Amino acid sequence: MRRDPRGWLSSQLQASEGPTGLESIGPLSYALHRANKRDQKSARKLAKETYDAEANARETYAATTRHPFQERLVRFWSNHFCVSITQVRCVGLVGNFERQVIRPNLDGHFVDLVLASAHHPAMLLYLDQTRSVGPNSRVGRKRGKGLNENYARELMELHTLGVNGGYTQQDVQSLAAILTGWGLDPGQGRRDPFEFDSRRHEPGDHTLLGQRLPEGGHDQGVQALELLAAHPSTALFIATKLVRHFVSDTPHPQDVAHIARTFTQTEGHLPSVHEALIHLERAWQPGAPKLRTPAELVTAIARGIGYNGQGEELLQGRRALGQMPWAAPSPQGWSDRASAWTGPDSILARVDLAKRFAERAELDVDPVALGERLLGARFPAQDRKLLAGMSALQGVAVLLASPSFQWRAQ
Repeated sequence: MRRDPRGWLSSQLQASEGPTGLESIGPLSYALHRANKRDQKSARKLAKETYDAEANARETYAATTRHPFQERLVRFWSNHFCVSITQVRCVGLVGNFERQVIRPNLDGHFVDLVLASAHHPAMLLYLDQTRSVGPNSRVGRKRGKGLNENYARELMELHTLGVNGGYTQQDVQSLAAILTGWGLDPGQGRRDPFEFDSRRHEPGDHTLLGQRLPEGGHDQGVQALELLAAHPSTALFIATKLVRHFVSDTPHPQDVAHIARTFTQTEGHLPSVHEALIHLERAWQPGAPKLRTPAELVTAIARGIGYNGQGEELLQGRRALGQMPWAAPSPQGWSDRASAWTGPDSILARVDLAKRFAERAELDVDPVALGERLLGARFPAQDRKLLAGMSALQGVAVLLASPSFQWRAQ
């Protein structure tokens, strides 16, 4: 890696396999939720057990994988297409969403992520798509039901075009109408509970972003999502988020333009977009570092000290820092800006975490040697001198709590 860091990163751009042994849980848990709808206690217990198993496996995998950049990409896109346990109905589904929607599609195109997320029960439940009914559909006319615009709005604002992407309230309403009928059939034992229910679908042609989409049932919705994914505003929005996450809290316009151009030219081919990100010159030049989010920090500490325990302790660390897996407080996902994680309580929690994990390090570890291995040329001379006079435990704790470690190079 030290000889060819860009090549090492490029070698990790294939789809992510991720943790194994979890294939039997996920959408099945949704069916069991419905089967147990008269026994809410059992349903909640099942969902919690499912979430714990998924989160534990995910944290352990991140701390031990030989493809950490690949895992960073998984987490970026999982946060972009945010589903959260703050919606109780999603607790047993969020882990499966990442495994079935995000990981398998990282070697495809952006539109693949959009389509896969739109068909997954976690997203349909999280953003209330299952509650949206065409007012002029058979169900709408019979029951007096109407549109729920939540998913349509977030799909444009957060997943594709961006809040300044040029869409109108009429576009939101049109997209909501187009997507009516997209829902779930929790039939017992079904591996894929998605269904298109024509009885709930708003009939007729609809205009989205100035383009007329003829009546076509489910296919009309697919055309709408493909239109959004290919829009120039989407390329700019995605490029901005990628550069902000991986390079700088204040993305340079030239970097954003380059990534957006790659996105457009390759029709959103994710490995090409990620490759362009790796080769941004500004990403390799000295500049303002990025503060590690709590999730990144816990993983970095675990990998840095060679922690080989179970994911439960890593989850405890994330809980202490206020960033549990798949638990973002809103559909916007977790912020990756430093300002979101630098309050006084947050700083103290980071210091406590460093002390806790320093106790897990080998007793004979040399803090200076560890600093050289983890920080390389970014290891300040004053830190080296300070650590040289400390015990292993004290030195490792100071190193892990130091600004040089808490902030990562781009």
